[in-house]
Amino acid sequence: MTTGPAFDGPVVFDCEALTRIVSKEPYMTGVVTWARTCQQPVVISAATIVEAAGPRSRHPAMLWAMSRLTVRPVTKEVAVLAATLLSDASRKGHAMAIDAMVCATALLERGRPTIYTSDPTDIQLLTTGRADVIPLR
Repeated sequence: MTTGPAFDGPVVFDCEALTRIVSKEPYMTGVVTWARTCQQPVVISAATIVEAAGPRSRHPAMLWAMSRLTVRPVTKEVAVLAATLLSDASRKGHAMAIDAMVCATALLERGRPTIYTSDPTDIQLLTTGRADVIPLR
């Protein structure tokens, strides 16, 4: 990706997007480069790291990826907003808890966030038009 959308705020990744960064997928690494060109941060929730971890995750590659991104903690403010997003969408925390934390993290950043996700339906439901949602295929 040598050019792309004009990001108006942070670029936020879900678990699948992070996994693709860890794998150094050209499209996703291009998104990171383009976001930096647009002078926008590339953000992940600390919860996304936990979701992406597993027996197949490559720890050194994950550390490399995290060094290129801004990792936001799951604070009380994030948790309260995530719970509100779930409630507003008439959903319970279990099935969509991490998606809600990703959305809350994105919405608490400055500017209009762009969220790259493998689950665009849930992300759109939770953000109710307050974020640009880019589906990953």
